[in-house]
Amino acid sequence: MTPPKKPKERGDEEGTVWKEDGVWRWQITLGYKTDGKRSTRSGRATSKKSAHDDMNKVQSDYSRGLIGEPDRITVEDFAAHWLRRQYDVTARTSKKYGQELEYALKHIGDRRLQDVRLHHLENVVAILAARKMRNNKRMSRSTLGRTLTRLRSLFREAVADRIIYVNPMEGEDAQNQRE
Repeated sequence: MTPPKKPKERGDEEGTVWKEDGVWRWQITLGYKTDGKRSTRSGRATSKKSAHDDMNKVQSDYSRGLIGEPDRITVEDFAAHWLRRQYDVTARTSKKYGQELEYALKHIGDRRLQDVRLHHLENVVAILAARKMRNNKRMSRSTLGRTLTRLRSLFREAVADRIIYVNPMEGEDAQNQRE
């Protein structure tokens, strides 16, 4: 008597397809959420090929950063979290970081962190560049640069925490290099 076959073990992002009640089903594990639970996607299809095609599309979208954890955290919420994590700076520096971030948060703070795209950041840059400051002059390039540096760091940490999978500020860097 031969022992039963051991099922093939798959890793994250490999997925599985099976037939259940005459319908082909697929499921893929994309990673883990911040609370430790698995982040999965699944679906149904009429044929095995279309199930594999659907699953491959999800894998492709995930690798391109179009699928992230479905948290409801806003940019403003994550900014507060990010500021609390700046433990290696003085209180004065932390306050300055908060002030610099506040300029941008007025425009994108209520957006879900996952929903921020390059065009949103380009709009923020345009608005801030034309913004009148206390001295009735436009925002200086150095203040704008520091604000963008804080945003870049904030989004970089969100990627490291796997809340988002692509840093939208990377596109901003590429845009600035083209100009």
